[in-house]
Amino acid sequence: MSVSLVILLGMLSTAAKPAGELRAAQAAFRDGEFDKALQLLDRAVAGSKNRSQLANIHLLRARCFNANGDLAKAEGALEEALVQDPESELDASRVPPVLVGLLTGLRQRLKADLRVTSDRAATIWLDGKALGETPLEVKVAIGRHRVQARAPDGALSVERELLLGPRNATEVTFSLPPPSAKPPPAALPALTPPVQPPAASESEQHQPADRLVWPWVTAGAGALAAAGGIWCGVEAKRRYDYLSGDRPLANPAGVRDDGERFQIAGYVLGGVGGAVVLTSAIFLIRDALSSPEGAKPKSLSSSIQLGVGAAPGGMVLSIEGRLP
Repeated sequence: MSVSLVILLGMLSTAAKPAGELRAAQAAFRDGEFDKALQLLDRAVAGSKNRSQLANIHLLRARCFNANGDLAKAEGALEEALVQDPESELDASRVPPVLVGLLTGLRQRLKADLRVTSDRAATIWLDGKALGETPLEVKVAIGRHRVQARAPDGALSVERELLLGPRNATEVTFSLPPPSAKPPPAALPALTPPVQPPAASESEQHQPADRLVWPWVTAGAGALAAAGGIWCGVEAKRRYDYLSGDRPLANPAGVRDDGERFQIAGYVLGGVGGAVVLTSAIFLIRDALSSPEGAKPKSLSSSIQLGVGAAPGGMVLSIEGRLP
């Protein structure tokens, strides 16, 4: 037990020594003793293993070198600070602008090596921009970045946030979910047989006022169905535009399936609505040709047959008839 306590105290003493030397160097810097501060900081660098602490030590070394008029060594110390912590910053309100400018220039010039692999083919995106296919090895700006892998079938990896620094290469491996089977395309509705308008009964022939009501109702319903078909067509086109655009989609397969469903629904609603409107128009024409005394109307609609159906790429509408 006593041996363990001695070892623990020794470790704490070793870790506390660089911190004490850093505090002493800060006091010497405030007193204008820059060479003494540099000696203390050199000992602190040799004894510290904490990257954040090392970054602060090198930032103070840069200030000491600048105070001595040695900008070359000041720039070298700033680079060492960025190696330890790529997000190292200087307080512009307390540090000469020349040092702030040197640190900004180094941050822009220094590059980090990034190597990315994945368990299956994928495109690597860095901060929302595509870099290329895996396996990939690129140089990027130092600092914090968001990296993601996207498979050709739309599968996404978990996004990772990386802090990339100079000199040391960072390797990342992504694991993507297995590819999912593409669902079969929806079957098109079969061609419907020709629609034969029902023959008017004897009582309907002698009630011209009643005959003029229901064709308008069915025509309105057909117009609504046709309007629904147009809306579905617009929605289908909007989804196909998404697929052909430059903006990346989280689920392109789902967008494509939605577009196909809206397209099929548009064909069906548009065809059925058009057929209903046309049938209603035929009955209205028949009523218009009827005699005012309520005699049997001329057989215009009885000799006309309609057929409507869906086919790949559009609708099929057949009309057969003869005038009396």
